Order: sequence, then structure tokens, then C-alpha cells
Amino acid sequence: MEHKLCHISELEERKPIAFDLEGLEVGIIFSKGQVYAYENNCPHFGGPVCLGDVFSQIKLELNDQQMVVDEYTDENELRLVCPWHGFEYELKTGKCTIEPNLSLRKFHAYLKENYVYLQSEQNE
Repeated sequence: MEHKLCHISELEERKPIAFDLEGLEVGIIFSKGQVYAYENNCPHFGGPVCLGDVFSQIKLELNDQQMVVDEYTDENELRLVCPWHGFEYELKTGKCTIEPNLSLRKFHAYLKENYVYLQSEQNE
């Protein structure tokens, strides 16, 4: 089933917004012209993951002795961070970066005529 959620102008870059779809809370995140949709439920402990923030991945540059010489952020690798315990999830895939067997429940979200739509799993 297709759900019309909001106009694109209501979304801010990398700022999650939650919607209630008949008792199912889904977070929408807009980044670099793409929309991502996840159930607002962290599989680690049930926290409201879509109330967290989106951050760039922090990477380290090491020297030959494996000592840190620099830190930098990778704007192409974004993370959705649960506000309860800091579990991080890849924005593009929903996979947990800390615990590989955890993933967010992902939904198909897309833009059509400047509106954000979500395709639910059920055909009603």
C-alpha cells in the first residue's frame, strides 16, 4: 500500500522525522536527494532510533606503527544513531555498525511530484 507522507519542503537534510502509519511509527530521513525509511524501533533495546541524529562516520588515519595521526569524517558514510545507547546504523542499509546481526526494519520510500511516499509491506 502506498502512503503519502509529506511534501519535500517539510524535510530537513539529515534530520529524521517520524510518522505514524496505523500504529506503526516510521522515521523518514532525507539526505543528498534520497529518502530513507526505517521503523522507529532500535533492535538493540527498543529505543526510538529515528529520534536520534544522523552523523558522518568518523575515520582514523594511522601511521606505519598503527598509531592515530588524524581523525576525519566521511560525508559519504552516514550513520543514524539511537539516542538511548548510541547504537549506530548505516543510513543507506540500516545495518548496525556495532553488532552485525542487528538491522533496522527498512521500508521503500521515494519522491514523486515533490512528495514523499512510503510503500508498506501489506496489500490492502
